[in-house]
Amino acid sequence: MPLCDGARREIASAAGLKITRQNIALLQSFGELCGFIRSYPNFSMEDNLCLYQLVDPFSLFHLRFIKGRRPRNPRFWTSNLESPSLSAWKGYAFEQVCLSHSEQIKQALGIAAISTEMSSWRSRYSSPGAQVDLLLDRKDGIINLCEMKYYKAEYAISSREETNLRNKIAVFEAETRTKKAVHLTMVTTCGVAKC
Repeated sequence: MPLCDGARREIASAAGLKITRQNIALLQSFGELCGFIRSYPNFSMEDNLCLYQLVDPFSLFHLRFIKGRRPRNPRFWTSNLESPSLSAWKGYAFEQVCLSHSEQIKQALGIAAISTEMSSWRSRYSSPGAQVDLLLDRKDGIINLCEMKYYKAEYAISSREETNLRNKIAVFEAETRTKKAVHLTMVTTCGVAKC
């Protein structure tokens, strides 16, 4: 999907580029043609905003773990496999893989033949707010609100997380005023543990 004009301008500004037609065209081709940046619309299309992300795996990894660091410990990776920063990275990387494979998620859900629009959503008015990185807005009157979770075994939803998920759905329904059925869809590495 093409980067929306606002996204191109914001990225150019954050990168310290002058906002010229040439730089915007360069950024557009870099992002869209090379696949370094992904853009998809916000669910509430009224504001014409889109979410954009740097999605190139090496660039993301470089910015998180290599840039500005000198390797002092030759065993860094083996001694930090379970560190909070690497655990967070695994979760983020899994989420990026899921976002890049929405067609496979649709197929696994058995909805590959249903016309679907992929989007994201962030609450604007509620406190606490909510954010959804992947919505599958289906033409059959259903929206899959997808939560992606990386875990080495079946994923168990805690009572606190269940409350947060219920809040997320309620905030989404209230702010978007959707008339469609909203289905929470857990996308995990090893499934969801039964309660």
